[in-house]
Amino acid sequence: MSRKHLEHRRLAEEHWPNLSQLLSIYFGPASLHKFETLPSARRAAVAGYELAGRKQVVREWIDWNRQVGAGEGITAALDAYGVELKFDTEAAARTFMGDLYDALIVDIRKHDDGWRS
Repeated sequence: MSRKHLEHRRLAEEHWPNLSQLLSIYFGPASLHKFETLPSARRAAVAGYELAGRKQVVREWIDWNRQVGAGEGITAALDAYGVELKFDTEAAARTFMGDLYDALIVDIRKHDDGWRS
């Protein structure tokens, strides 16, 4: 493993443990074969956490997006978190993460209409 890969993993474990866990559990090599489509994996990821857990993942996602998601190298970061998906572009990786965020927010607001992170 490269030094950058290890650094991405260390940062995730320290700063975004719930987010990185969700990514590795639902989008990692051991789980992708369980789901027929990416949207079904995303639905399972959202459903796999209770409301408080989903809120925590969103808070971590927001911090992660400020530090990693808005910059270059998002695909390398996702690889370090155990995401087994292959993205053709950085934009595709950002779309994947944006879609996950949107799914979490929609589900949270079904249960807590006025919630803001």
